[in-house]
Amino acid sequence: MRFVKTKEIVNPDFHPDFFSKLLASWFFTGYFPKGSGTVGSLAAFVIFLFPSMNDSMSLSIAFLIVFILGTYATIPMMKRYGGDPSVVVVDEVVGQWFTIMIVMSAGYWKLNLICCAVTFIGFRGFDILKVQPAKYFDRKHTALGVMLDDIVAAVYGGVASIFAIILIQRLFNL
Repeated sequence: MRFVKTKEIVNPDFHPDFFSKLLASWFFTGYFPKGSGTVGSLAAFVIFLFPSMNDSMSLSIAFLIVFILGTYATIPMMKRYGGDPSVVVVDEVVGQWFTIMIVMSAGYWKLNLICCAVTFIGFRGFDILKVQPAKYFDRKHTALGVMLDDIVAAVYGGVASIFAIILIQRLFNL
């Protein structure tokens, strides 16, 4: 379990292309000095500034596109930064979106502070814990492994978020 990943360059001679840096770091939020994964997860919510993205079909399409392109963009970043680089946060973005997609599919998603906070905490908590099989994918040290460990965390986070939202609704009559 790593709370803070260090930013180190393992191959200073290799320079990833601009597109890989832009996408893998999710518009450079991955270069935040501390907690880049948390910043990346928060940046995932920016998509909801577009009202059409508060729809499960639109979010699913965005998820698939960013997952595929993000996996490919992670490859050159790993050549420069090694294993699971802290500058790569596109995995947190798709993980956060997948958590929200699970809550949407269960019918408990509303674009409000409570749902955003619960899904954020649910995803980040399980992403940091790396419960199996997330740990298995994390240890693969491949671009697909980088992405899939966050998808596994999203499944756990999504289910936990559903229960948390139900509990909050019942406790506060929302």
